Amino acid sequence: MARNDDTVPEATRVLIVEDDKDVADLLDSVFTAAGYLVTLVHDGADARRATSERRFSLAIVDMLLPGELGGPLADEFDAAGIPVLLMSGAPEQIDPATQHRFPILAKPFRLQDAVHSAAAAIARGASS
Repeated sequence: MARNDDTVPEATRVLIVEDDKDVADLLDSVFTAAGYLVTLVHDGADARRATSERRFSLAIVDMLLPGELGGPLADEFDAAGIPVLLMSGAPEQIDPATQHRFPILAKPFRLQDAVHSAAAAIARGASS
């Protein structure tokens, strides 16, 4: 689950919010192998708790979470200065305002594309 280490630079900290445990575990493995320190949660409540306890360089948020949509959660993270990368199995159903504000990974996606998109989102966040 969540691995936290206060010695890891902030620039490597990524929060993954994904309710599908298989997808979450796969993303955890890929991002960890790419050198990121991953905190993995499965719902919005745990994501909010994690961001209240630690600063993240990026939040990767699934659009459909238990009991809520990822868009409003992404808005909260964005307002707190955390760059966001959204994931969705139905990106065409995401409202246009959200589509224009956040990069979206359409499922299924190549794992390397997820890592590249994350790096780009972090870079955009660092420059704003």
